[in-house]
Amino acid sequence: MSILTNFKSILIDNISINQDDIAYNDGLNFGRFTTSSETKDFTIEITKAAFLLKLNDIYDVVKSEIKIDDDMYNDTSEFSKVNYCSLEELLTKPTSLFEIFTTYLQDPFFVSLTSKNPTFVINSISKIIVANDIKIKGKVFVKNSF
Repeated sequence: MSILTNFKSILIDNISINQDDIAYNDGLNFGRFTTSSETKDFTIEITKAAFLLKLNDIYDVVKSEIKIDDDMYNDTSEFSKVNYCSLEELLTKPTSLFEIFTTYLQDPFFVSLTSKNPTFVINSISKIIVANDIKIKGKVFVKNSF
């Protein structure tokens, strides 16, 4: 897995921020917000090439492990629904991309967001848009708002 430290852009409420101002909540409370937390929208943009470089190896490992489980238990998974396709091909399947990314790939994707004193903390993902580049959208909470 390649650790990419620079995204094409990071936006909070459509305003560009520095990568040092944001971190990722990798805890079990990811996706939960308290009523007192101030939230804002985020968008992270990354080129397709950088996305593939960053996640292809981990995707292949996870895909292989899930295929073994699917075969062993005669089960279906999000991977089987797309015939265990490559990550590049998965980019053309928005629903499965979102499910696989949020279940298996978001932690390794956000691993480089390790600011020690962030203003914003990514706490949910709502959408992945694939066009010329890839945009990942969701909500952050403002760190000092809780």
